[in-house]
Amino acid sequence: YYRDYLVYFDAHIATHTALSTFQTHFSRLLPGCIGSSLHPLVHLALGLDFGHSYVISEALAYACIAYSSIGEMVDAQSGTKLAGTGEVDPREILEMVKVDKRFDGGFDGAFGAKLKMLAKSRGALVKVYMDEWNVDAKYPRFSNQLIPHFTLPPSSAATTSDAIAEKLHSLAHLTTLLLTATSTHTTVPSIPTTSPLSTSPNVPHFLGISPPGSPRSTTSLLSPPKLDIHLAALFSSLYAVNTILPLLPAHADKVRLLKLQWLATLCIYIVQGRPTIREDMLPEGVDIANEYANWEKCIKTVVEGNDPHAPVILRGLVKAEGKYGRRDADGIYLRAASVLADFVDREGDWDHKGARRLLSCICFIDPSFSYIPCHCTEPLCHPPPRWDWGSCTIHSPIHNRLSIRDCRVVQLVLVSQKVNLPPVPVRHSSSTLNL
Repeated sequence: YYRDYLVYFDAHIATHTALSTFQTHFSRLLPGCIGSSLHPLVHLALGLDFGHSYVISEALAYACIAYSSIGEMVDAQSGTKLAGTGEVDPREILEMVKVDKRFDGGFDGAFGAKLKMLAKSRGALVKVYMDEWNVDAKYPRFSNQLIPHFTLPPSSAATTSDAIAEKLHSLAHLTTLLLTATSTHTTVPSIPTTSPLSTSPNVPHFLGISPPGSPRSTTSLLSPPKLDIHLAALFSSLYAVNTILPLLPAHADKVRLLKLQWLATLCIYIVQGRPTIREDMLPEGVDIANEYANWEKCIKTVVEGNDPHAPVILRGLVKAEGKYGRRDADGIYLRAASVLADFVDREGDWDHKGARRLLSCICFIDPSFSYIPCHCTEPLCHPPPRWDWGSCTIHSPIHNRLSIRDCRVVQLVLVSQKVNLPPVPVRHSSSTLNL
């Protein structure tokens, strides 16, 4: 039906105006714009920003065919709060989501299928977390029913324009971190040496990684990051929201659009594996001095690159710097732009599948291979006391490394050609492999 929708919106724009067509139809389409990784919003904002009526009609038609019912949560009645009293920062809510075991279990399939699975199996739980960040009121934790003698100021009975601006600022900071500080890395071990805590020469110990019982090393043996394409879409859509909000005539629709962006942040964070936010992944100012120390270099690299997604993202970062740069003294937007420029310069691959929590778990092997003590920084990593080799499967042979996984929580990297490991049978399909 895409062409039919397109013909309809083109005709409506020809009869009225592009802005009138947008304002007439967008309120009804708003909840479903969460579909297709929020790209209908991005297209719509570009059309409105540059005044291209044909892009606006394309975006509205796109919103019709990509409509996702999970966005209808923005119009559902709010439920019970989790955190009690006090305003909760959106990053705090994501941290609660990260450790909530009710979200455990993978979401397989294409992105749209994962969203549908989330809505069907855990929709009510998502709604609880969505309501935890109250967009409907400036003082969300108090009411005259709970405190009879407390009267809310009239200007703060509902979300004001200033309150919306503050919440957009919070989302801007959070979404920048989701874009660049949750990157997927592949563990790259160095040549193993004998573990300093073992008498056996056969126990691999990877340089730069703290052995059991030693202070944690700050050295990271990680490959360059793969940015998540769906988390990147969150950043692009946030600045689409910034463009669209002033053009909405009804204040209620402004609140609904902000709620939709927050709901999308929750849903995409969950289906993409609830990645850990690590601000240390962002380069410090001194680290980018020689490469991407200024916006001009970042812009030049991205514009001259071949990545079709990066220019829209960089444009959002530039706008964020202009809007919030003086308030965010940590230079987060330029630092994020340097990560993006480096990603484009080395022609990095976008990650579509999301975080694999097992990638951040580094284990050390007992010489007898009877158990693997896990020294993992992930809060949810609780492996069994003894390792059952029979339940292991070969995940992916890459060069001379074999990745072995068990129930999401353990990732073991062996460099089998560098150490004399005893053969251990590992079940793989119908055959038996030896390490």
